[in-house]
Amino acid sequence: MDNQSEPKLVWLDCDPGTDDAIAIFLAATSPKLKLLGISTVQGNTHVENSTKNALSLLYMAGIQGINVYRGQENSLTRGKFCTDDFHGSNGMAGITLPASSQKEIRDDVFNKIYEVIKSQGKKIYFIATGALTNLAILLTIYPDIKQYIEQISIMGGSITLGNSTPAAEFNIYMDPEAARIVFNAQVPLAMCPLDLTLKVKVDSNVVSKIQSFKSKFSECVVQFLQFFLQSYKQNYDFDYAPLHDPCAVYYVINPEAFKTKYKNVVIETKSEYCDGRTVVDEYGTTGRQPNCTICYDINQEQFWSDMMTALAQCNKNSPL
Repeated sequence: MDNQSEPKLVWLDCDPGTDDAIAIFLAATSPKLKLLGISTVQGNTHVENSTKNALSLLYMAGIQGINVYRGQENSLTRGKFCTDDFHGSNGMAGITLPASSQKEIRDDVFNKIYEVIKSQGKKIYFIATGALTNLAILLTIYPDIKQYIEQISIMGGSITLGNSTPAAEFNIYMDPEAARIVFNAQVPLAMCPLDLTLKVKVDSNVVSKIQSFKSKFSECVVQFLQFFLQSYKQNYDFDYAPLHDPCAVYYVINPEAFKTKYKNVVIETKSEYCDGRTVVDEYGTTGRQPNCTICYDINQEQFWSDMMTALAQCNKNSPL
């Protein structure tokens, strides 16, 4: 077990993306975590954009010493599959983020990620907030990486309804074959599904708190969050925007803040109507062994307290 007085070592795989941006801020500033690196994947936007966004977000929050690794631009078997509308043309509401002088790592990426994880001297937590393509490749070409992972924490899947289809949540639907590899990997796994993340709401009150920082940093964050709010209003008639991705980060920071159940989850990959569904054996009817800790609820007060602390720290450190 990790010494709880020491930060947990984490790797973040993401597709920024508005809520991924907030996940980066939380992962990089929490005193309970040490962020080893960020890898990017297609999803909320093309991987070119998600990689550029990750670099810009680190810069605007004054976060230094974190390498960004450009990952996969295609799913394992289904080609490119991403959206440019929900998060804007560049994944960040179409706004121009401040440019970073830091360069992405794009050569021999998977070997380099493997070597970073392997060299830590203790197990790490792998947090995935986008499609699971990069993680599936790592687990396939470096199967011994399992011994260096304490737990995988993902934002993805659903117990009930999907959002890309009636059955499937976006991140899993993006690359269900990759998700199947991850869920079959026999590595400790935690899942923050839509059923949970829909409860974590960015609304006008949250936006007002960020606006109160009165800085270039807060102006930028408010701008892309307001676009996120508009997208949810237009597409789902919500008066709020669910803050999905930081939930998977926060589960590693403070698992005690979540209500969980340990269930079996399998991924559907060959269904006309249910491709990409996370099939949760809620009542144990299949006899399959549990393989995933599923988060059902979250302590909102603790989450938002720590989230606003992280944003305040980014605002303080920002060079903007």
